[in-house]
Amino acid sequence: EEDIRDIWMHKFPKKPTNRTSGDMRTAAVLHYRPKEQKESTFEVGFRESLAVLHKLRILETTMVNLDSIEGADRAEVSREVCPYFEAYDFVFVKSNWMYVVDLFAREFLAKCNVRRVLLISGSYPPPSMESILFYDLHFYEVHWYEDNYLTNHPASIHAFGIDKRPIYSKIVSYQKLKHVSEKKNMKNDMMNENIKKWDYLFVGAFADHAGHKRPLKIGEKKGKRCAIGKQNGHEGETIAQTLRDVGVEVMLPKPYEELVSLIQSTKELYVSDDVLGAGERAVLE
Repeated sequence: EEDIRDIWMHKFPKKPTNRTSGDMRTAAVLHYRPKEQKESTFEVGFRESLAVLHKLRILETTMVNLDSIEGADRAEVSREVCPYFEAYDFVFVKSNWMYVVDLFAREFLAKCNVRRVLLISGSYPPPSMESILFYDLHFYEVHWYEDNYLTNHPASIHAFGIDKRPIYSKIVSYQKLKHVSEKKNMKNDMMNENIKKWDYLFVGAFADHAGHKRPLKIGEKKGKRCAIGKQNGHEGETIAQTLRDVGVEVMLPKPYEELVSLIQSTKELYVSDDVLGAGERAVLE
């Protein structure tokens, strides 16, 4: 992962420092991951998708974390941002509208000669037509979103799904076992994992500046409850503590394999989001 501050303290490279070949397009993936969240738990499915594109020799990416320049001098950022990002073919902005990454991009990348791609991470409506047209391309998650908000943009692509490999990997492993005893042991392990430990499980971001995900609602349920998701900033931490106070076990994001096991160990996935809160991904998982 690229630390922008370290780069801006030295001379800019003419090309992205992680390039290994000259025949792939390159993209800087602008995102925000707080230091307390491990990289292995950040947007696991999304990063796996990027790895597939790299393996197919389609796209080479560099993860650029905005957290690394938090508190930096705005004048310095404005002066140095274009020489860095113009070394790439694209800048992927991994963000919902009005989130810190989108706000940074629209403030500082407007003058940069690089194609800007918004990976719409959520379902908030765009703030204006000007903000829609700022980006050269949009990747959206659900079709109703394009119908409502992106019909006037010339370039929008549907991109949404989950990584099913962890879900089916154990089934495939079981089928490959030859000895009856091995199959019996693995079957017992799988049955133990499927014991329902939780009555309700919430999966999603805690800090939601427009209030659409509503994680606090799981606290109103009775029984054993668990909530897992990003807890960025003061708002997320406050919501997490409020849930703990009413007996909800709170977890930070986990690698996808562990999330699969957690979902299998709950009786009911509780999606408390309203329409704009999304929740489709949690339902598919």
